[in-house]
Amino acid sequence: MDTNNGAPVQNGAKPSPKEGRIIELNRLIEEEKKKRIDIIISIKKKRKLLKYKEAELEALSKQSESAGRGPNIGRLRRMKDKLEFRISTETRSLGAEKEIIREINDIDSQIDGAIKIFRMKRRINFLKDDTVSLNKEIDELDKKIEENHKRLDDLYSELRSIDRSRRVHDERKPQRHEEQGPMSISLEDIAVIKKKSRPSAASIDEIQKEDARGGGAQLGV
Repeated sequence: MDTNNGAPVQNGAKPSPKEGRIIELNRLIEEEKKKRIDIIISIKKKRKLLKYKEAELEALSKQSESAGRGPNIGRLRRMKDKLEFRISTETRSLGAEKEIIREINDIDSQIDGAIKIFRMKRRINFLKDDTVSLNKEIDELDKKIEENHKRLDDLYSELRSIDRSRRVHDERKPQRHEEQGPMSISLEDIAVIKKKSRPSAASIDEIQKEDARGGGAQLGV
């Protein structure tokens, strides 16, 4: 006898409907277990990524609050363009030209700082969108886990029901054999048999008459 996922099957014999269903249920249970493992792994990865992004978002938000709105990049660039135009078109002393160059360098530093603040704020917006998206994905996966648990509960419940039915069936088998066995004859049946086999008074008289006639014939010979 072979066993397939807990259901006994005779070698070469076709499984019964219940045994076939048991095999199918065990197959479905294994599939649901694999799905659950994949979902759990995905949830762990997304929660880890979410935690990392939330930590980065918190740190950048604090820096952004300290930096404030930052200078206007467009205004700084226009100031720089004017100074560079003055150097290229106006004639002035070396000291005055160095002063303009210093102002240009200072504006460049402010532009670099303003660009960093702009990029930081843009990164903050991206992180906010990512955290919202990740939370939605995790919620969807949590729902899938709940659905998976319900399917497993239903499959296990059906499997237990079939197993109980099969046990009850197996327990009743010996009892039916005893009731239907060859020695299962009641006292009433015995009384009926005896009554049918016992000759009546009329039949006894007829038998005696025939015996008497037969005896007389023998004596005449």
